[in-house]
Amino acid sequence: MTCSFGSSSNSSPPADTDLVTMYDEAYRVQPDNIDLGDQAFFANVRTGNWKAAQQIATKLHKTFGQFQSNPSQAQVVVNALPDRYLYWSALAATFQADDLSTPENMRPVLMKLAKKTLESAELPPHTTSERFYAHLTVLLMMEELDEAKKLFDTEEGKTVASISLNVDEVRRAIVQRTGDFEAENERARQKIVELQ
Repeated sequence: MTCSFGSSSNSSPPADTDLVTMYDEAYRVQPDNIDLGDQAFFANVRTGNWKAAQQIATKLHKTFGQFQSNPSQAQVVVNALPDRYLYWSALAATFQADDLSTPENMRPVLMKLAKKTLESAELPPHTTSERFYAHLTVLLMMEELDEAKKLFDTEEGKTVASISLNVDEVRRAIVQRTGDFEAENERARQKIVELQ
């Protein structure tokens, strides 16, 4: 299954590659500079260099993504979202798996990496609709529909699906793939009753 996360083009103008080189080199020289790390990640994302983006996100998580007893100012900001770099890493791996230039035999490996990365996050997937969407999309791409349905069947999952159109869209895609139209019919009837 392919996903429409982003562009699958690896060709980029020379100015973009110069930007990537500049930020990658600056971050290599100053690995404790969170701003340079963020910019290096986004420069690689802009050019479709998913592998480098995933590696930078992983390095950022190892450097800044852990709660520490005496955090620096940058770490205090990052600790508000302690696992955001894990999500960046997982999404970069997902984009790489979805990229047409990625060899077919590498795609399942990258999707398993994305799933394992998301599972290692400190906060549960339903903390925000964006996180929930990321988890569900990875499960959908891996055809792990039963696991995705289990996430939806929790109270938290139902709440997030009720307020997020993106999450509800993934839920509908799962219903279509599983063919569970009777349960969907019952769900629709309950919603109609609740609105009356």
